[in-house]
Amino acid sequence: MLENLVLSVNIVLPLLLVMAAGYGARAAGMLSETTVTQVNNLCFRVFMPIMLMNNIRRASLAGVSGVSALLFSAMGLLVLFAVLMLVIPKIVKENPRKGVIVQALFRSNYALFGMAVLSSMYPGDDLALPSLMIPVSVPIYNVLAVICLEAFRGGQVSPAKLVGKIARNPLILGCAAGIALMLLGNPVPKFLDDALFDLGKIATPLALFILGASFRLDALRGNGRAIAWVTAGKLVLVPLVVMGIAIAAGYRDQALASLLIAFGGPIAVSSFTMAQQMDGDADLAAELVVSTTLFSVLTLFVFIFVFKMLGLV
Repeated sequence: MLENLVLSVNIVLPLLLVMAAGYGARAAGMLSETTVTQVNNLCFRVFMPIMLMNNIRRASLAGVSGVSALLFSAMGLLVLFAVLMLVIPKIVKENPRKGVIVQALFRSNYALFGMAVLSSMYPGDDLALPSLMIPVSVPIYNVLAVICLEAFRGGQVSPAKLVGKIARNPLILGCAAGIALMLLGNPVPKFLDDALFDLGKIATPLALFILGASFRLDALRGNGRAIAWVTAGKLVLVPLVVMGIAIAAGYRDQALASLLIAFGGPIAVSSFTMAQQMDGDADLAAELVVSTTLFSVLTLFVFIFVFKMLGLV
């Protein structure tokens, strides 16, 4: 038990410390708002796509186990979204809040925060399966987020614009490049392979550092009741239900850990921007990003510890 406790602490605590360093750097005035935005954009458009491409292109598709978890993730997100679209309007009265809360309960920061957790859980291992979860989950997150926010705004979704936006997503492009190279046998010369590998290693620590720098703890100034129940639903209730089904279905190790992050990870930072652009309650969206990111450190620690004790991951 003590060994699993120490292992769980060693997985989660470094992530928290890197985020805390980012928060401290901004609080000390070492980073401006403009710098935080620019570095976040750089990480999203350059380092993360390269990291995902590296994880996939170096793998053998035949050697990737638990591929059915990708289908489970897609179907699970669609079912969860359908349930939320039926239930949340009966609980929440204001339209600007309905879309924000639905989005908060199904959308996770899998690409940035999730891959950092999985890298810590499986250091040095082939992360092809967790990386392949990106081109499955990210388009679904984006499509469903647009649908729910637009639906409660009273507008109509443009399929052409939606497809174009997803096709231009740097993370999707990185995964697509990785899949193409993997299928071709990864024909990359050593000098380029080494350079890409070094660039990819920057992604995880930089993403966590800049995520911490993006925190605004004063954002948790209002909406206390909504923040509490949505955060509990996102980080405890949803993953408990989905993990119960996943375990019963036989998922273990990387497949189960990937599903845990996909359904029980903190809310994506981009959910705030999307809510702001689509007339959602932007203040509530920002508060939920902060609260779920902070408390996910605790909830994921508990899930990982329990799963380690049970020999599931």
